[in-house]
Amino acid sequence: MLMYKFKYDQMKLIVEGAGLDAVDRYLHKAHIVSSFPQLRSVQGAFEGPMNTYVNLTDFWLFSAFACGDDMSEFCAVGFGPDRAPDFDCSVWFDLGRDLVSVAGSFSFTKTEIDSSSAAYEFKCSLDDLKPIHRKPYILDLKTTDRSRKIFIPVYRTQRVNGKNRYALCLYPDRAGNEWKSLMEFLSYHEIIGFTDIIAYDNGINHGFFDKLKTLVVPSNGTLQSLSVIRWTMLVDNPSLEKHLIDVDCTRRTAKSTELTVALRWNQYLSLRDGGKVDSLLKSISSAEPFAARLPAQRCCTDTMDDRRSEKNFPIVLRKTLCIPDDEKQQLFLYKPSSNALPISSANLNAELLVYAKCHGLPLSDLAPVFSMWKYATLIRKSTLLRQWNENGVFSI
Repeated sequence: MLMYKFKYDQMKLIVEGAGLDAVDRYLHKAHIVSSFPQLRSVQGAFEGPMNTYVNLTDFWLFSAFACGDDMSEFCAVGFGPDRAPDFDCSVWFDLGRDLVSVAGSFSFTKTEIDSSSAAYEFKCSLDDLKPIHRKPYILDLKTTDRSRKIFIPVYRTQRVNGKNRYALCLYPDRAGNEWKSLMEFLSYHEIIGFTDIIAYDNGINHGFFDKLKTLVVPSNGTLQSLSVIRWTMLVDNPSLEKHLIDVDCTRRTAKSTELTVALRWNQYLSLRDGGKVDSLLKSISSAEPFAARLPAQRCCTDTMDDRRSEKNFPIVLRKTLCIPDDEKQQLFLYKPSSNALPISSANLNAELLVYAKCHGLPLSDLAPVFSMWKYATLIRKSTLLRQWNENGVFSI
């Protein structure tokens, strides 16, 4: 009783002297109020350097990487007209107090997107590489007459343990999804075992990722890093944009992860056995890198809710009526590398569930898909979703 009176007198003194804000600070300091453990900001293992599109003649370039095993070749991701580029190139290396330029020979690979545009990897092969050239800094491309040049920062492969690292690259949000649906998406993919999120952010969810980084803590999930790549596409060409992100994502995660998957925010990777991504990989017999396209089903968001669900349940538990979908163009890379060969996805015990409206589509093939209910308890207990509902960091 004496202790209670002592605390009461303390709080009364604080209120009279400094107001209710001080009471709140006092309570947290005294550990009387503590909704969550101490939260730390999660780091972006696959971020940096900051990139933006730069142009040289008619070509636009975004990011650069060391694309050879021995740093003898560098490549930049970009796009331009369907004609052969012709540039000179060099790579600058960081020697500590100095930068040194090493000249190289230029080449390129091209992927035709449509009749007017193509995606490129602009390559620079170095002929005079020395042991001191260990830290690439900038890729320098210039016109052959040296009248113009551009500099593209070189991404340095992060020192992450590739064993048991599973990366999920996210295409920019074009639909303006509610933040709650983004949290549901991230919570589910954390639960099934993804360790690294790489989000390509076009600014439509301004502030979301900065706030999210303060909430992502390893708990019942496995998420270890959240990387945000600022992304502004210069032309309205979804096929070109998707290809460029696929290449950038592959380069960032090459030799750093066991698995890299690229999804849109309404696409969920569904594991048919109800397991996690590590169990999926154990079923793969190939020891070599490969790329696969997964079969998909569209789960109709404009149909009735599952009778077991409640109104506040995540969408994957509410919408369980689905039809086959031809959206099989998402990236699935096992041991991502530049020489991953595509294979059939028939031996992969996984599929995509795409949550979208089905209005106007033939619904004769509608069938219930209950695979997500295997995770119902984990989803509803997700720390990320709990923090979304209870933590004030997302409040206005």
